Amino acid sequence: MKRIPPSVRMKEEVDRLLRGEVVEGVPAETPMRGFVRSLAQYILQVSIEEEATTFLGREHYRRGGRLRMGWRNGYEPKRVQSEAGLMQLAVPQLRDRGAVSS
Repeated sequence: MKRIPPSVRMKEEVDRLLRGEVVEGVPAETPMRGFVRSLAQYILQVSIEEEATTFLGREHYRRGGRLRMGWRNGYEPKRVQSEAGLMQLAVPQLRDRGAVSS
């Protein structure tokens, strides 16, 4: 399994919708509503991942300096209800931000 952030998969889904392809999980009878939901979901996911990156001080799957603080430890699924519908997000789990490891 490739290790890619959830936002990358979501961007691919939005790109497929823009090309007019049918995407699993997006109702075919309301393509615009599905597109808006997918786009809102993508924007929220990117924001959550950017916040984790800022908090840790390094990019996804990158090592910091020799003395780094904290690390990512997978994702926890969360659901958010919005005007566009129910959205599934993957919230990064961050561990041991206060400790310094070598």
